[in-house]
Amino acid sequence: MPATRAAYIRRRITAALTLLLFVFGAWLLFSPESVESAFGHVFGWKEKLSPRPDGLDHELGRRYDRAAEEAATAGVELYINSGKRDADVQDQMFANAIEQYGSEDEAIRWVLPTHMSAHVAGEAIDVAPEARRAWLAANGDRFGLCLVYENEPWHFEALGDVGDPCPSLMPDASHIPQ
Repeated sequence: MPATRAAYIRRRITAALTLLLFVFGAWLLFSPESVESAFGHVFGWKEKLSPRPDGLDHELGRRYDRAAEEAATAGVELYINSGKRDADVQDQMFANAIEQYGSEDEAIRWVLPTHMSAHVAGEAIDVAPEARRAWLAANGDRFGLCLVYENEPWHFEALGDVGDPCPSLMPDASHIPQ
């Protein structure tokens, strides 16, 4: 192949890849899912964003619905990117975390085994993206929705009575009494 033809093909491929990256970048920038949610699947926890997924504990779902309604009146649309998980999904997430962090002791700081996970019972939600979950973190105690872990600012559970202050954050999930 002549050198000019090869150079022409390289330029066309480069242009096509540049366009593809631009379109993908624009989608991430303007998507309601945010970069964090768009890449969550890399860590094994990405589920389709949902205003309210099935399978949540009744009380958690009721509290979340009330918070989402009030957030909407404040111009904030909340999304849950992970709610109830089946045991197989949680097992795989825990296995992925062990591989990623190198040990069960480190993995448990981020992902709990099935028998300990509030997600498996439908008693926890992960809220995304960051700007929207910040609203819930600031207002969640009014609905009895509380952050649980310092290292997981997306993880909320129905704790205490509605309107009561939320309990102090645990550093991470390894501090849950077993």
